[in-house]
Amino acid sequence: MAAEYEPESTYLVEMGLYGLPCAAQLFDYKLEGVCKELGFKRVDTAIAVKAPPEGGRAQAIVMNWIDDLLTGAPLKEHKVLQETLNKRLSFGSVCVIEEGSERKFSRVDISRVSMEEIHLSQVSYLENTDIAPLWEILKEKRPSKPWKG
Repeated sequence: MAAEYEPESTYLVEMGLYGLPCAAQLFDYKLEGVCKELGFKRVDTAIAVKAPPEGGRAQAIVMNWIDDLLTGAPLKEHKVLQETLNKRLSFGSVCVIEEGSERKFSRVDISRVSMEEIHLSQVSYLENTDIAPLWEILKEKRPSKPWKG
């Protein structure tokens, strides 16, 4: 049964939506709907791509980590995407990664080399992460050489 509240009264919220276990799923569901409306197709849990129906190179991409987004799109496409996300999902701040600049996003180092090229890396995150306990938990032999992909 829902609590009753008096109009024009002030109440303390002990646990807002942000702290609920389902908050990420609720946001993800809403984001997926907005992306579909804008012509994006989800290709992975956290990645949606907008590409021509006949195939070919992606026109735009949206990557999300809980409620943080990393988007890549031409200026015109990005403007529509940003306006829609602001309106429908109440996004607050935007950070543009200009050519030649770098940023961190959800433990990913992003380097914008040119208008067509962006490098993503987790090297700095992995170098500062102690994974020794992981090998003990998995009860597996730790590789003697680092893996290169």
